[in-house]
Amino acid sequence: MSKPFTHAISELCNVLKILCGKVLNVDELDKLQLRAAICLCQLEKIFPPSFFTVMVHLVIHLPLEAKLGGPVHYRWMYPIERFLLKLKTYVRNKRYPEGSIAEGFLVEECVTFCSRYMVDVDTIFDKTARNLREINQEINTTPYLFASGGEPIGKVDVTELNTKSWAQAHRYVLLHHEAIEAFQLEYRNKLREQFQGRRSNAHEIDKKFTETFHEWLGEIICKQANVSEEVRFLAQGPNRIIKSYKGYIINGFRFHTKSRERFRRTQNSGCLVTSSTTRYATARDPNPSQGNVDYYGIINDIIELDYFGKCKVVLFRCDWADVNTSRGSRKDAYGFTMVNFNRLIHTGDHILDEPYVFSSQVKQVFYSEEPKEAGWSIVIRNQPREVFDMGDEFVENGSRTECFPSSDANILDANNDGQWLREDFTEDIYVS
Repeated sequence: MSKPFTHAISELCNVLKILCGKVLNVDELDKLQLRAAICLCQLEKIFPPSFFTVMVHLVIHLPLEAKLGGPVHYRWMYPIERFLLKLKTYVRNKRYPEGSIAEGFLVEECVTFCSRYMVDVDTIFDKTARNLREINQEINTTPYLFASGGEPIGKVDVTELNTKSWAQAHRYVLLHHEAIEAFQLEYRNKLREQFQGRRSNAHEIDKKFTETFHEWLGEIICKQANVSEEVRFLAQGPNRIIKSYKGYIINGFRFHTKSRERFRRTQNSGCLVTSSTTRYATARDPNPSQGNVDYYGIINDIIELDYFGKCKVVLFRCDWADVNTSRGSRKDAYGFTMVNFNRLIHTGDHILDEPYVFSSQVKQVFYSEEPKEAGWSIVIRNQPREVFDMGDEFVENGSRTECFPSSDANILDANNDGQWLREDFTEDIYVS
């Protein structure tokens, strides 16, 4: 498709996406009025006049209607149409449709009334959503750290971690536990004293800290007697014998490993983690920068670490796209995030890599392959079902499904870039 045509259709999708959002911003709706008008003007250059019926023209009035009436979910006809379809299923005798509907509705009302008194029976009114099930604490008495407990899917495979993977998973748990923060600061100060007389920088200290912190912590805890039991079993490390799963349900998402969905049409292996990361411009950069970075990955394995019966932690091992360079992640001309999984970071081959994340940190995304560029995929974010923003803290765009990124109206200002004359007709067309 040509660029002007793609821009116009994308902008129309953006307008409708914002109008159907669960959260509406009044200032954004005022700008949307102008964007809708410009979008219709661009469409007039592409489509014939017969395309512009009353329904197409109504797009320009939708921002004002949303501003006056609020979110559209409380006003559109979809719930009514679904209810009418439900009444239609009550018809058993086509000669008397009204009587069939009345009798069917009465039967359902009676069943609904009786089900209210059945405490131990799961009904449509009190059953838990399929992706919001919680761990049964009466059966699982061992607590899960970092709220990583969920519901595994499929059979359990018992395997043994190799030394490198064990160190990477154990180190990730230690670096994110509050009880270990004091020991992290102590070891960093010790490393600064060791490197004080050398030509070193923060990057080298961080590298040494990441490589040896779990070993140093295990040695120093064995020599101290006045430490808590929690710190002692964390420093000891988890059992090398771990449980591995092919699927996991947590935080309203259903995750599958890449191998589980190999022969399936569905996709549940995409994940997103937002992490506070230290970035170095060069290897000798003395002033690194801190910031939140979105990492996009594909789940390879789901493991459960067992700290010898004291606690458990569920971790996802993923293939992470390189978001630090334009060869692994970039924005296209329409604002979409694109990733290339042929360019990976934190593969787990080196001891400094971090292929693991907690199951509670992960959000679900989907990847749509870019047909024109081999190896690249477009990221589509997802919101879990049956999870609602109750308004305790307002987060902008927190309840929207970001299927299409918002673009400014000036993306359509390039009027001289395209050829608007249709060349597929040889005869003249007169419109009266």
